[in-house]
Amino acid sequence: KPLVHFSSKTMIGALSEHIASASVDNFQPMNSNFGIVDSLTERIKNKKEKNTKIAEISLKTIDDYAFARCDSLRTLNFGSSLLTIGNYAFADCDTLSTVVIPNSVKQIGNSAFWNCRSLDSLVLGFSLETIGESAFEECSSMRTVKIGNSLTTIGKRAFYGCSMLKSLIIPPLVTSIGDWAFAYCNSLEYVTAKPGTPPTVDVNTWGISIQTPLYVPCGKYNDYAEAEYWKEFVNIEE
Repeated sequence: KPLVHFSSKTMIGALSEHIASASVDNFQPMNSNFGIVDSLTERIKNKKEKNTKIAEISLKTIDDYAFARCDSLRTLNFGSSLLTIGNYAFADCDTLSTVVIPNSVKQIGNSAFWNCRSLDSLVLGFSLETIGESAFEECSSMRTVKIGNSLTTIGKRAFYGCSMLKSLIIPPLVTSIGDWAFAYCNSLEYVTAKPGTPPTVDVNTWGISIQTPLYVPCGKYNDYAEAEYWKEFVNIEE
């Protein structure tokens, strides 16, 4: 896999950039400080306010592979400024058990939590719009997931192999669910679809028993019963 690259907007990235770009003759060793982090586009005279703004910017994105394979990572505490979680950011974190995505986050990258096999509880904030491909694939201990109502897209294989997942509620704004997104979620007891218009799905999106009850909005039985691949469910109820 590619080497981890930390943005120069973060302190560890700024230190790496300082070491890598300095000339041998003029290199000055230094500790972490705000002076080496990327400068702001706006001018702020107050030093405390300026440093606070820089810190907020650095916490808006968790970079690709940032914490991948951190085997001892058990819990996460995200800041309220976080907007994006990068690809493979927490992939293969074997002991991670509970994740609460803050309401500020809009996008979770591809394979962000891939193969976190101890993850059993997941809460996704109400601003989240996109779940990337394979974001929670093979989280085989996951039993519960709560998804905010701003979600529009669930990527391919997003929850593939979440074999302990008991129930699923698809938020009302979802328009697209990728191929194999919920394949091998063999413990699903029911699926609740809240969109008034059936989201676009693919032939292998579900990969679960067609006997699994599907609950749909009132007055929308025919829409789901006639929609491609949704009509495979034999127990559709309003």
